[in-house]
Amino acid sequence: MKIAAITIFCNERFRVDNWIQYYSEYKDEISLHVIVNNGNPDDCEFLQSKFPNSIVLYSKTKNLLASYNLGLSEVLKHGEIDAICQITNDIQLSPNGFTILYDFLYSNDKYAMVSPILYNKDCDIVCQYGSSVSLRNMSYKHLYQGVKGSEIKEQTKIVTGLPGGIVLAKRSIYEKVGMQDEKIFMYGDETDMAIKIMQEGYLMAVTKEVSSWHQHINLPGKRMRNPNAALFMARNHIYIARKYFGYSVLTQTIIYELKKFCIYLGGCIVHRKSKEEFIYFFHYLKGIWKGVCNNMNNEFVN
Repeated sequence: MKIAAITIFCNERFRVDNWIQYYSEYKDEISLHVIVNNGNPDDCEFLQSKFPNSIVLYSKTKNLLASYNLGLSEVLKHGEIDAICQITNDIQLSPNGFTILYDFLYSNDKYAMVSPILYNKDCDIVCQYGSSVSLRNMSYKHLYQGVKGSEIKEQTKIVTGLPGGIVLAKRSIYEKVGMQDEKIFMYGDETDMAIKIMQEGYLMAVTKEVSSWHQHINLPGKRMRNPNAALFMARNHIYIARKYFGYSVLTQTIIYELKKFCIYLGGCIVHRKSKEEFIYFFHYLKGIWKGVCNNMNNEFVN
């Protein structure tokens, strides 16, 4: 068992104390820890002081997937590594989580990637137990969201999508299907990777034998995501539909995204949401238009 873990960091010093705790609980199970800083370059020295045994890399781009690929390239230089984990800095694992997850990954030759059940912060309410990716309209839905973990009877489950917060993959899968598509930038990469894996005939699975918690901490005073998140969510699924499928799936995906926008907008009007929330959802419409025009230029972010 030779596991490498890759974590992205972007101007999140307010999370570091908690992250150090979560990392300390699993560090003895992994052989290599790579941190990619795609925020303030001055944070590299700070991160190295907090994680002295980790490799800290600086990414010159805000592109999340390009930054992840930088970490992945570093990991692939180490020939002894046979499993690679993408884990965010706010994920906490149950004891021996990586060891159990590794054994689960290698229990089936067809398993490409696996994840533990993911709970909401400090509770037994499920955030997701795998995901469902529709190949008809690219919809991505969290499974079992909002239910108690004890109500789920299936100890393991084959799924068509996995959470981006924590995924353990066989090294050979990246060597076969390639790295992340950097045009996506962020949001939608789970769908893109799931389709690549399915097209190669491999499987994804989740297990309850390992628990994980999304111990999310927001920046003080921050109420909601940057509006560009909405743009990426809409645009990228249309891009993915065009990338892998024909006109029918592309059309269904555009219609699906337009319906979602109408539902969001209606909710904003009925519940008299703030100007900030209206701006967020109009970025969603902007993302749909960019997707229709196949505009994958991400320079507006940097």
